[in-house]
Amino acid sequence: KIVDGCPVSLIREVLDDGTDILVGHAWELEGSGHWEERSGKADERPRESGFPDHLAPSHHGRGIMTDAVHTMLHKWGIPRMAVRRMVIEVLAGNQGSVRVFEKNGSKFRRNYDDVLNVRGKIWSVHVLDWSLEEEESK
Repeated sequence: KIVDGCPVSLIREVLDDGTDILVGHAWELEGSGHWEERSGKADERPRESGFPDHLAPSHHGRGIMTDAVHTMLHKWGIPRMAVRRMVIEVLAGNQGSVRVFEKNGSKFRRNYDDVLNVRGKIWSVHVLDWSLEEEESK
């Protein structure tokens, strides 16, 4: 069955004493369900999806988000949401996030300068692209 969201969103670290702390959010793999409405081909829909993420700076550089993106995409997004393509937008200067998605097969597409207003500050955006077809052709 194809669904429109992932049930997993929190990244936690289990400490030696058995307690855990929140270290990040993978929020949710978000998809658009409009294509199948136009085509009538719900089982073949090429989902274009987003993947908003955040990880505590104390946990950067450990491969945690790279693994989280890979796991959510391959264990949930592709088989359960029929994700076939993702367009990823990353705030300019956030090379860590760019690398997370590049390690998962995304390709740099282009920069858009001064296009996003976040709390009164204008940001540029890096855009990357991932497709299942390209990944399977490797």
